[in-house]
Amino acid sequence: MPLKIVTIPCRSDNYAFLIHGGGRTALLDAPEAAPIADALNTRRWGLDEIWLTHHHQDHVEGVEELQAEFGATVTGNAEDANRLPALDR
Repeated sequence: MPLKIVTIPCRSDNYAFLIHGGGRTALLDAPEAAPIADALNTRRWGLDEIWLTHHHQDHVEGVEELQAEFGATVTGNAEDANRLPALDR
């Protein structure tokens, strides 16, 4: 199954990454919601998973808005759960 990876500039100094394949899409970090939602909607992709690498605000700021809009499952490190948005896994 080929994967498509899309780099999305966020904020003034950060990036998020969409990983799409097999009809599913995952997001690696969510620095801000608007450019990520735009990239998804332009491609007519849903958002199934949000994978968080760590708790810093510039990596999680868009999680709640994207989860509300797309219904994505949020995955992060259990040891960091107290500093992350609500995790599903």
